[in-house]
Amino acid sequence: MAGNCNCQELLTASRCIDCKFLSFPLVTRELAAQKLLVESQLKLINQLEERDTATTQQLETNAQELQRKNEQIAGYLSVISAQRWEKEVILREVYHRVKNNLQVVESLFKMTSRSLADTTARGAIEHSMQRIRVMGMVHEHLYQTPDLGGVSLDAYLRGLIDVAVAAHPRKPDEVQFELDVEEIPLALDVAIPFGLLMNELLSNCLGHGFPKGSAGKIHITVRRRANGVRMVVNDNGIGLPDGFDPVKCTTMGLKLAAGLAHQLGGTLKFASSNGCQVQVDFTHMAGQLKSESHGIGQRMVAAKHPLLPIGQPAL
Repeated sequence: MAGNCNCQELLTASRCIDCKFLSFPLVTRELAAQKLLVESQLKLINQLEERDTATTQQLETNAQELQRKNEQIAGYLSVISAQRWEKEVILREVYHRVKNNLQVVESLFKMTSRSLADTTARGAIEHSMQRIRVMGMVHEHLYQTPDLGGVSLDAYLRGLIDVAVAAHPRKPDEVQFELDVEEIPLALDVAIPFGLLMNELLSNCLGHGFPKGSAGKIHITVRRRANGVRMVVNDNGIGLPDGFDPVKCTTMGLKLAAGLAHQLGGTLKFASSNGCQVQVDFTHMAGQLKSESHGIGQRMVAAKHPLLPIGQPAL
């Protein structure tokens, strides 16, 4: 051991006697540093554990508060749902009673018409009965819809056809209908003028477009456009009379139709080519279609149907 003694080790050893190292100050310092590091890490771990405990407690407090608020919101929603249900029940009852009251008015008109000998007066009352029936149909559709949001255009239009057909009895297959309509929900303030206008146009087609006993077709198109909705009623009947001027026409039906079209933001446009065609753009329905596309998730469905014989139910 003495022959192998390296005196440079004295730099790290306290002393060397016969190459026996008694102490190592550098090693001692390293151990002390490691001890301090371990103590520092333990302190840091304790601090992290304390923070974690505090954070956990805060999260538990927040979760309890959130649960309390959720229960409070659920209570509010329950109250709102109950109130909405009550309002829907009341609204359905109102629609139902309005429809029944209109049926009573229609019955009174019918009783009056039976006592009249004047055919002109009787015809006027029958036309009024038909218009009342159209308004009653709107309320009937409204209280039957799930959300009371509006009348289905396709179903409503088929009902209007049935009303017009009932007022102008013909033999089966004399007049056929072809529908090309989009499924557009009609609000109450739109459905009534729309239905009355359609009733006037259909009555004109059935009453004047086809001479008694002649067959024909009526094509109805209702489509969305950028500025609203376009409706076209086209028949292949005898067409408009020579020199027809809608401005100078003074018939009650045409005046009413023009006023209803104006109420919906449009103007009646007549054309006579292989029959009679009436077109009107409803610009006042543009806002309704815009709100529908941004909100309720309504589906736009094109409904194309084959020619339907008069009086035959739609498939």
